[in-house]
Amino acid sequence: MPSTTVQALKSCQLFYKTDDALIARWLERFIVKNYPGDDVLYEMGTEQCYLYIILQGKVRLDYCAADGKEYLIYIVSEGQFFGEIELLEEIPSLARAVVMEPSHILMLAKKDFLQLYRDEHQVTVNLAKQLATNIRWLMNKANKSLLKNTEYRLAGLLLQFYYRFGKETSDGENSRYIQLHLTHDELAKMVGSTRTTMNKLLSAWKEKGWLDFHYGKIVIHQPELFEEYYRNLSQ
Repeated sequence: MPSTTVQALKSCQLFYKTDDALIARWLERFIVKNYPGDDVLYEMGTEQCYLYIILQGKVRLDYCAADGKEYLIYIVSEGQFFGEIELLEEIPSLARAVVMEPSHILMLAKKDFLQLYRDEHQVTVNLAKQLATNIRWLMNKANKSLLKNTEYRLAGLLLQFYYRFGKETSDGENSRYIQLHLTHDELAKMVGSTRTTMNKLLSAWKEKGWLDFHYGKIVIHQPELFEEYYRNLSQ
């Protein structure tokens, strides 16, 4: 594979502090896939066969409840990986994985991933750190969902997206549009609410001048005021 792929993998947490020779050696075992978007990589409850690393694009992980409701658990983006829990524990997939936009993804077969995990100490350390980070993030999310209302959860989610996926606009010094195509239904799934409530809250915040909508994406104009509002909600 090209050296650009080696450099891209160096930014992935799994290969943090590893040298180019190690990455180049393991790259031979990866499968390269390009997806146009709206592709289902795998369904919840199916056998997990690969570790996935995103070089470009985004994938969402959905939990499908017994009553048929779907909840958006997490959005995986460039430099991140997923599927490791199922491979390590040898269990069916815990969520459905859906490609959100045109994406360039590397896939490593289960037997190769387990060998990488056993043979490369730094990779093992990196994996443990990432698992700890994921657990902390999920605990934070669970605490907020249990203790705070929908207004607080949605504001916190948008601020998280602002700093993680925001791209500057020409509207102002701090204005950024969130580089995600999320429908109101998907936002509702993430905060455990309804589309109607999302419409009501987003419209109210738009009237205050804190955010706007541009070609299906959310633009946050005054993050400092929005953050102050978010902090006040927590009191």
